[in-house]
Amino acid sequence: MEEPTERRSKMRYPIRLSVRYRGLGRMGGVVGLGQTLDLSSSGILVESPHQHTVSVGSRLEVSVDWPVMLDGTSPLQVVVRGRVVRSEMFRFAVSFQSYQFRTMKRTPGSFPASQTAGKRVDVAGVNPSPAMDAGLLS
Repeated sequence: MEEPTERRSKMRYPIRLSVRYRGLGRMGGVVGLGQTLDLSSSGILVESPHQHTVSVGSRLEVSVDWPVMLDGTSPLQVVVRGRVVRSEMFRFAVSFQSYQFRTMKRTPGSFPASQTAGKRVDVAGVNPSPAMDAGLLS
């Protein structure tokens, strides 16, 4: 039996990060929370226990809490806009149309940079590339 051919052209990184998402356009009422299952430079797979309203073709904005701080002091998030290309029970995949990094406000009780510097996130046995450590998607 032959191995299935991988159709994706970009490397996928199995990484779990917190996400918030909201619908754009006609899907504006859709909002939710979840976590990434994997991420590439062209798409993201999100798991959301309450996902039942995201349909294929929908436009979403997905905010991902990035695991590396800017200058070791400022929390970052990557904000993705794109189209849902797959939707299953409790998960959906979004193909990127655009993304940008933004700084986030510190929340009360967040860890000081000295306690988070150099720490890794759960990456399912995969070491992030230096580009991902620098805040760049490869």
